[in-house]
Amino acid sequence: MNHFDVVVLGGGYAGMTAADRILKAETGASVLLVDAKAEFVERIRLHEIAAGASEGHYPYASRMEMLGGSFLQGEVAAIDPDRSTLLVAAWDGQQAEITYGSLIVAIGSRSNRHMVPGIKQNAICLDSVAEVRGLSEWASTSRGRLVIVGGGLTAIEVACEFAEQYPEIEVVMIGADELRPSSLPGGYDPAAVRHLRGTFDRLGVRFVEKALVSAIHPQQVKLQDRETITFDRCIWAAGFVVPDLAQRSGIATTASGRIVCNPTLQSVSHRNIFAAGDIAEVHAEPGGLCRMSCAAGRPMGEAAAASVINVLRNEAPAAFKFGYVFRCVSLGRKDGLIQFVDLTDRPMKEIWTGERAARWKEYVCRRTVAGVGMAEDLEAPDTPPVAATSQQALMYLAEG
Repeated sequence: MNHFDVVVLGGGYAGMTAADRILKAETGASVLLVDAKAEFVERIRLHEIAAGASEGHYPYASRMEMLGGSFLQGEVAAIDPDRSTLLVAAWDGQQAEITYGSLIVAIGSRSNRHMVPGIKQNAICLDSVAEVRGLSEWASTSRGRLVIVGGGLTAIEVACEFAEQYPEIEVVMIGADELRPSSLPGGYDPAAVRHLRGTFDRLGVRFVEKALVSAIHPQQVKLQDRETITFDRCIWAAGFVVPDLAQRSGIATTASGRIVCNPTLQSVSHRNIFAAGDIAEVHAEPGGLCRMSCAAGRPMGEAAAASVINVLRNEAPAAFKFGYVFRCVSLGRKDGLIQFVDLTDRPMKEIWTGERAARWKEYVCRRTVAGVGMAEDLEAPDTPPVAATSQQALMYLAEG
């Protein structure tokens, strides 16, 4: 049985950030990162990769070795929180039993493939590079129809990406609601929604509004009380769920499976277990309940690392402090939308659109890879004089 002072489950934005920060703190602790993948995946770029953009390669093993930690590729089959033990089905077919002093659970979320029948068999989800391979080849040689189920930001990004890159194909979005300020996650200013509608018109994206999907059949999306929409390829982008690992392991969770945390990101049921990212249910000051997002995930990874470092040094963990600044949406390579928000994530009047927003969205994506410790830091792009709210965003990006 192998023992590590700290084990981090999940190498996404939250988990890799936590592992990076703990190892850089030079506490002398042994740190193990466990992930089913061999490489860090830029999830916020999966719509770009699906449309044919080059994927970055960021191997966990070499990065953890360089930092002085260890990496194990495998699926966590079970956690025994009372014995501080993990059972991992390793990539080589072996089972590894591991004990830990502190555990950070950062296993993220994935597409909800059980919302309606037929998703797993007939649709593609934006969960991994492997799943989206082949979409760009099809789009480049086809004049067919791509249907995207979902009316949220992921659906918008992938629809615009394909419509811009492949104008010969027909792109159709199906949303359960109409496109309006209050229907988008968190709410958006009316000017932002007008820009989205104008972008759809410019790119030729057809948006089927207020349509409920009842099933996905081969080459057909069945709508409740409406017509069936045919497709050549279908992408499911209509919601995320978290794995049931924590629930199965007896860790205190919400009904949806998120780990209930105190303000220091410690599990309320097991004090040597911490959670970060989409799997964590935590209220932060002043931001409130942290939504499932990269925007909250990476800061949560830093905070979980800080709490564990304090534990390693026999100090009390500090509460997680976090507030929102903006939300950014890519609308192809030449357009974007940045909605500025207050610290509690409520939309403000200021938005950025067009090439300026696209440039900053690209910077945010690149800055995020640097922030998790997988790339060198970079300078912010030049930008014209901006209002106070935007200046706050520039400061956030520079520091974050």
